[in-house]
Amino acid sequence: MNRRMGLLVLVAGALVVTVAAPASAAPSHVCETSGDFCLGAPSLVIDAPVRATVSGRDVVLRGVGNNQVEIILSADTSECVAAANNRMDVVLHHCDGGLGTVWIKHNLIAPFKYESREFPGWYLAGRNVQGSQFQLKQDPTGGWLLRFDVS
Repeated sequence: MNRRMGLLVLVAGALVVTVAAPASAAPSHVCETSGDFCLGAPSLVIDAPVRATVSGRDVVLRGVGNNQVEIILSADTSECVAAANNRMDVVLHHCDGGLGTVWIKHNLIAPFKYESREFPGWYLAGRNVQGSQFQLKQDPTGGWLLRFDVS
C-alpha cells in the first residue's frame, strides 16, 4: 500500500512539473516596427549593451502586473533587457524585478512602446542601424524608433 501511495505522489509531482507554460511565455522577438532590426545581445555578460541585430534574441515577456513586463532572454533567463543607470543606454541586468528591468508596455495591440519604470517618460528606442545600441529616448525624438512589434 505504501509503495502505491509513493508511486501516486511521484506521478502527481511529474504532472505538476510538465504543465505547459502559458502561450504568452513563448519565446518571441521584439523588433522595431518601422525598422529592420530586433533586440539583440551579442554578449550575455551583465551590463553588456543591447544591440540592433537582424535576427535578434529570443525573449519572453513576463508580465509583472499593471501593463508592466520584464523582457527576459531565453538564452539566459536570469538576464533582462534593462535601462542602464545612466538613463541613456539599454543593457543587460539581472532579472530581479528592479526598476531598470521593468518596462511599462503601452498600447493593447502592436506596435508597442516600452517606457522605463525607473525613468518615467523615457522609452526603449532604436536607430534602425545594424549593431547600434538601443537607448532610452523621450517621445518624440527625431531619428529614433520608439515602437516595436512582438513576433
